[in-house]
Amino acid sequence: MNTLLGALSDAVDKAELLDVIGKIAAIEQQMANFNRDGAIRVLLDARRTAPKEIFALENVPGAVGTPISEIPDERLFEKLPVYRQGLINHCMKKCELKLVVELVKRELRR
Repeated sequence: MNTLLGALSDAVDKAELLDVIGKIAAIEQQMANFNRDGAIRVLLDARRTAPKEIFALENVPGAVGTPISEIPDERLFEKLPVYRQGLINHCMKKCELKLVVELVKRELRR
């Protein structure tokens, strides 16, 4: 187990994960204290970081092609937890991929 934890800490780009965690916290801040400009900012930021993961979670007809700036406040608020989950999924995917690569490299060195 210690080998796995060591491989994870070596393999994961900590700065990138801390950045994503900061974005998750910013979304949670907007969920607690919503304002339109802040919500647009954190949603766009999340979308730049985890576009595939967020797209996979957004199965809302008519949402594609609608600029975030034109979405009503209620829908923006509804998107916050979806985008937060997309960022969480992005972190998990990054950790798993880098961990697998590192573990394979370690096995090959044996």
